[in-house]
Amino acid sequence: MSTYSVGSDARAQAQASYMEHQILDHVKRALRVTLDWRAPSIAAARKMSSVQFTTKSFTRHLLRMMDLEETDGYMNVVRDQKPHLEHRVKKLERQHAQFRGYLDELQPEVAALTA
Repeated sequence: MSTYSVGSDARAQAQASYMEHQILDHVKRALRVTLDWRAPSIAAARKMSSVQFTTKSFTRHLLRMMDLEETDGYMNVVRDQKPHLEHRVKKLERQHAQFRGYLDELQPEVAALTA
């Protein structure tokens, strides 16, 4: 593979990761707004539905972002180009595993929400 294509791939991966971070930030804000929504009892079912929808979106985007970082993203680039940062990459991998565990625990609870 040429240097140009390696550089282009890295830039495309960085751009995809950046975009996913931006999307995740928007979804986090939407989730906060939804959770802060003071709904009267009549609208409680709608709020629960919105919380479920937004939480599913948050989960999808967080998993996508972590996948991008791990398989398509910068973790391998950091390992190859900055081996002295391997401990930070390993720490990030552990954090990703923790987040996946939290999401696995949270999903049934969110699915069970009712007004």
